[in-house]
Amino acid sequence: MIRIPQSAVDAMLEGDWSLSDLTTEGLGELHDGRITGTFKTPGIIAGLPLASRIFETTGCTFTAHVAEGDRVEAKVPLFTVEGTAEQIHAAYKLGQCVMEYASGIAMRTCAMLDAARAVDPKVRVSGTRKHMPGGKLVSLLGLYAG
Repeated sequence: MIRIPQSAVDAMLEGDWSLSDLTTEGLGELHDGRITGTFKTPGIIAGLPLASRIFETTGCTFTAHVAEGDRVEAKVPLFTVEGTAEQIHAAYKLGQCVMEYASGIAMRTCAMLDAARAVDPKVRVSGTRKHMPGGKLVSLLGLYAG
């Protein structure tokens, strides 16, 4: 399990929406909303615990329908988020990007592992500390899920 400090979640939200977002603020708290996340193509779920924390930090309710590391087909509901339109919009793009990046890393990790195990079923694939600055948490979620 990878520990996700609240300070990391707060820093990501601050970096994404630090000063203001007129679209988000214009939606207001008067309208309730719901979104359901899906993959456009088959994939591996990664970044779900972080995306959940991002949405919950803005006051949303996050319900996962799959688990981290699951292989899923396109259009299968991954999660549902409920909250005010303002709460959802404040977290939506960041949560989406976290899952897209982590799931992409998971797919590539899985492909490398499958290729290596085709040659030697006992082989292990390891990750290194070489990651994009500020991207260690998302990279590790993807690596472990793959």
